[in-house]
This record gives sequence, C-alpha cells and structure tokens, in this order.
Amino acid sequence: MKGGSTVIAFVEDPDGYKIEFIENKSTKSGLGD
Repeated sequence: MKGGSTVIAFVEDPDGYKIEFIENKSTKSGLGD
C-alpha cells in the first residue's frame, strides 16, 4: 500500500495466551490515531 504501513506485534501474557495486535496506518484513514 503506497503511503501506508502495517504494524504487527505478538504479545504473550503471563497465562501463555498469545495476543496479536495489528495496526494499519494509512494516509486515507479518516479515523483518529
């Protein structure tokens, strides 16, 4: 995607549960941060 980027982070909590965070950053996004 031109002018955009995707940030993906994996976090494992103390119980061993894996959580995936996906943040899409785009110049076309009209939403807040």
